[in-house]
Amino acid sequence: MRTVWKVNLNEAWTMAGADAPVKLPVGAEIIAAQYQHGDLCVWAIVDPDAETEDRPIHVIGTGNPIPDGVSYVDTVQAGDGLLVWHVFA
Repeated sequence: MRTVWKVNLNEAWTMAGADAPVKLPVGAEIIAAQYQHGDLCVWAIVDPDAETEDRPIHVIGTGNPIPDGVSYVDTVQAGDGLLVWHVFA
């Protein structure tokens, strides 16, 4: 049975900068990115029984290059909207 997981990217950023590797079950489908309580998070549909893998999440500011081979997830605005991030997986 599948379920939805939330992953806090702020914790991953501390380690990796803009490219945040996160542990997700193999085959996870990342469906959204939003700020929640001041933290940037992604939500994914997962099989909780599947083995986990490191999945790179790319958080890119407007005007910056996008890595090849990634898929768009969402665009989010931080706080007052002065910072805009585009999230790719």
